[in-house]
Amino acid sequence: MTIRPAGSSGQTGNKVTEYFDSGTIHATEFTGGELAGPTGVIPVPPDWKTTMLFDYLNYTAEDLSADTDPALWELLEEPVEELRQMLYATPLTEDQMEDLLRLMP
Repeated sequence: MTIRPAGSSGQTGNKVTEYFDSGTIHATEFTGGELAGPTGVIPVPPDWKTTMLFDYLNYTAEDLSADTDPALWELLEEPVEELRQMLYATPLTEDQMEDLLRLMP
């Protein structure tokens, strides 16, 4: 598995547009053996529990003490909702999300 930044798709403006165009924000994505992580700022919308998407991985090696084999990472197909929590943050309001959209070039 390779971990790489999401590149230009991780910029704040693109994530705001993604939210208003598709109704979701992909925070992490696992494609072709690579985990694309966020870069820049990702806004947290008011409906973040259902609109922010994270790909979670499972390491399938039997010997966990050995070096990590990139081929043994696999995507968990089921959503892992109980792992999502907002402890010390407040999601943006819908008005704030719309303001971000209006401020984009």
